[in-house]
Amino acid sequence: MEILNILPILIPVVVILILAVTIGPMLIRLARNSQMTSQVMQSGVTATATIINTWDTGMRINENPQVGIQLQVQPPNGAPFQAEVRQTVSIVHLGMYQPGATVQVKYDPANPSRVAIVGVMAAVPAAVPTMGAMPMGSIAGTPMAGMNAQQSEQMLKQIDAANEALIKTGTQARAKVLQYLPMGIDVNGSNPAVTLQLEVQPANAPRFNAQAQGVISSVSVPKFQPGQLITVRYDPNDLTRVTIEHSGV
Repeated sequence: MEILNILPILIPVVVILILAVTIGPMLIRLARNSQMTSQVMQSGVTATATIINTWDTGMRINENPQVGIQLQVQPPNGAPFQAEVRQTVSIVHLGMYQPGATVQVKYDPANPSRVAIVGVMAAVPAAVPTMGAMPMGSIAGTPMAGMNAQQSEQMLKQIDAANEALIKTGTQARAKVLQYLPMGIDVNGSNPAVTLQLEVQPANAPRFNAQAQGVISSVSVPKFQPGQLITVRYDPNDLTRVTIEHSGV
């Protein structure tokens, strides 16, 4: 009888303990990884790196997979070295993080195992999402490594649809451009496809770093250089989802 009386209290306690044992370590790892990434992004040395291997860690954050990525890092001055990172990647961008792709990274010279990916630089799809209302039209470039033209086109449709939805439903904020990385692809003539590393500055929430990819007008290129302030839309429930609304604020 006494056991029956304490069951309503005992069961929630047991459930909480189980959750603490199973989920607690994962949350601690995520927090440490996020803190390390933020520190390296702010003060690390910029370098290029080639993706050697990728794998699914089995973890999902807002339905997006956390991917393990093995890198061959080439410092601006020094011998190349290998490092591993774990990064949450939007499901529509997974195809960009394949072996052979070139990415820009930052690393801690005092501890080269501390590496953060800034953005994809090469081996990207032949078509990328538009920023704002830029029509896609004709595209000059080559399909991403490991993908044929049809797969690239399908990825474009998925990415473009996601960005269009975000323009309509996302929260508006200003953002500072931290990195401007051309993808080597031009759309409708000389309008470049780019990756932008951003510091998003919500009006009523903490700042955070994210990246956006798309096509910008060739005449607007100066407005998207590092240090410029632009207007973005982001998903407050998934801070990896950011798209450009227009240049300026």
